Amino acid sequence: MTSERRSQSGREQINDEPLRFSPSALSMEIDRFSLDDDDESFEVDKAGNQVFLENWQADWKTLTLEGTIGIEEDLEPVFPPKEWQEEPLADLVLAVECEYTHLREGRTIPVENFEFETVDFEIELRSSRVYGTVEITPHVVRIENAETSGDYRTHAGLELADGEPWSIRIDETDDTSGPLLPPIFKSFEESENDEKFPDDTVYIVDKTKLEAPKLYVNRDHEQIASALKSGPRGKLGRVMNVYTDAVLLPALSELVFWTAEDVDEDGETDHDWQDDLLGQIGTEMYDVDSAREAGKALYRQFEGEGSMPELLDETSVAIQQYLEMSDDMNKLVDNIRK
Repeated sequence: MTSERRSQSGREQINDEPLRFSPSALSMEIDRFSLDDDDESFEVDKAGNQVFLENWQADWKTLTLEGTIGIEEDLEPVFPPKEWQEEPLADLVLAVECEYTHLREGRTIPVENFEFETVDFEIELRSSRVYGTVEITPHVVRIENAETSGDYRTHAGLELADGEPWSIRIDETDDTSGPLLPPIFKSFEESENDEKFPDDTVYIVDKTKLEAPKLYVNRDHEQIASALKSGPRGKLGRVMNVYTDAVLLPALSELVFWTAEDVDEDGETDHDWQDDLLGQIGTEMYDVDSAREAGKALYRQFEGEGSMPELLDETSVAIQQYLEMSDDMNKLVDNIRK
């Protein structure tokens, strides 16, 4: 079997022929939502496949979403003939993803068959596991390997059909810039490179690819990793914010000094991420309006106009302000005292 790849249409291919897949065969509608054990539910404004909760009370614990999933297209072609006649080996699944908290899970929705029909669903989201925006997408997913090969998707876990996603806007966030260095959770103990990923470290900044440094957090420290993955609400959420700050302060400091070595006298850098860094942190350090001006100031300071201790201090202060570390620590202490 030749290696699989994705075509421009997004379908997996084998021998230049697309494997069978039915895009947009499912239609999902979220009709109502309720918070906690409140008997009252609220209708959803369906414009743009979005639910907006930013202005509702902030102390809810459970969000319940109710709606329907419709099978709008014939799914028989994506199943081998014998399997379709006997019993399709697949589930109807809602994929729930929250980028901010690293939540990725599937919720199976009972369905009698995969012929044209509409099924009701109800799912719950815990406030401790979500923040910002949650995306929910319907899929038909194979649950067992199929005996037939050919141009069918035969391996368990492969998607056979999907539908348009819905976005649940839970909190107001500044999505214009995105995180400078989002954490990637990895087992250092299982890594084959012991020198690069020492077992007893909490994180490392991987600079193997100069154009895209990565922040790896050691998930073998289970309690730390769990706190970093939690949603930023309640006591554990406050711990997450403080832990994140503790990791990002030195990590981002590394990137500032790396940028200082690369930036030229005109404020130009070698990589796009360095422009983002200067735009978000450098402008605060030097009280200027653009990444280019911040780059010029960083160049002058690093090349001799300022001392290294001064650069260390200014970098630390700017990153602490960028992360709002004092606010996060004060809120954690307030939560502990309650």
